[in-house]
Amino acid sequence: MTISLTKFRVGLPALRFSVQITHSVPRIVTAFERITLVMCDRLSGDPLFRRLPLVRAFEDFLCVPDAAPLVNAVINELITVGAVAPRRKDCDPQWLRFEELEITSAGQQMLADNQIEARSQVHEESFLFDPIGPRILSEEDALRYSSQSPAIRVNPEVFQNLFPENLIREWIPNARFPWWRPQARIQGLRPIAEPEILWREVMASVDLRDGRIALQLPNETETEYINCLPAAEIVGRFLTPALGLDKLRGERLETWPIVSSSSGDSGGGQWVALPRFAETIPDSVRWCIVHPKLLSLAVSVQAQGRLIVSYDPNLSHDLAVRWNSDGAGCQVMERGDWPFPDSVLCVCETQALIGHCLRVRVQDEEVLLPVGVWTANTTSAPGEADVFRDLASRLRQVPDEDRLVIPRWWQRRETFETQTRQTLAQAGYSMSEAEALIARLETRFTNIQKRRGAR
Repeated sequence: MTISLTKFRVGLPALRFSVQITHSVPRIVTAFERITLVMCDRLSGDPLFRRLPLVRAFEDFLCVPDAAPLVNAVINELITVGAVAPRRKDCDPQWLRFEELEITSAGQQMLADNQIEARSQVHEESFLFDPIGPRILSEEDALRYSSQSPAIRVNPEVFQNLFPENLIREWIPNARFPWWRPQARIQGLRPIAEPEILWREVMASVDLRDGRIALQLPNETETEYINCLPAAEIVGRFLTPALGLDKLRGERLETWPIVSSSSGDSGGGQWVALPRFAETIPDSVRWCIVHPKLLSLAVSVQAQGRLIVSYDPNLSHDLAVRWNSDGAGCQVMERGDWPFPDSVLCVCETQALIGHCLRVRVQDEEVLLPVGVWTANTTSAPGEADVFRDLASRLRQVPDEDRLVIPRWWQRRETFETQTRQTLAQAGYSMSEAEALIARLETRFTNIQKRRGAR
């Protein structure tokens, strides 16, 4: 059985190389070039002919009159293309002796192929390389990449010494460069400067299968690459941000109950990945008291018609009230420490989210992942009544409508109206003014709940 713990976006790198390409187009060896190569190959070590100048060989053996200009042109061309190498630099080519002119291995190959390299040309082109593929990417593929580095990404440093020379060689003939000819040969490839790192983001999921964590990406090759990384890198680079483990640093996780990954539950309650806990809150829930670290994991906990209460010990004021832009939801931040036990992460009307540690394996290492388990009652989160009693008192210290309406989320109508009347009387409101304001507050709350029901 496979269970998806969470989904996240992960960045995959591509390296853009600027490459200097040295290439040439071979041609058929001319008759005189072939004769010259054959004579150099056979006569340079012959005791009878090795001291014979090339120009004399052309004139005496081949009956070429005034052969110097021809020999000079042929030898210069063969030297330029690397077919022969002179052992002397201080002599005109046509007067070189056979023993002073060596046929190179490239010249031997040209002789065998009956083709000679033309003068080399140099062009610069750009290539986008997928190091995980591994493959060269087309320009259409390149449109999916950006220079912006994602928050969660594969480590690009492991590819810094890669240069895909063979893949580039295979790619060039089909790349339709205007300078390329079908007969051309690539003589050399040289990267220019360091490659630019570009990124493509894809959706990935953290799956639990038979007690083991596996990351699933859209592409099989990419999935295999990531899951073959060391366990410490999988946890630190992917699981920590994807599951919000970094947000829970400092929490006393050792006090949390341990969940067996083989069962998928704890005490009858289904466990959930903490970044996705908000998705599991029923629409019928009107209010939640959320641990501040969990609040930062999932902003989607704020919904229309819902009140969110949380805590911040460093808040500059006793209370911070923030309404949704449409006025159909509210978040209240109180100054103070979390009022519930360490393992209580969220308290709602009928259930509480209790932190557990899920024992799993990543590669061959055992890892404890923080997860939440919803319990069917709030007995595991004592003090809820005290929290709301204190919150109502703080809210009513300022007779402002945006504050006065908030206790209606958890108070019955009769209790709400009675306590609000007392607050307004202490603030100097007349009875008629107080009743009119209470009616407005009740209407406002009713409209908020209607909008919540219409989601």
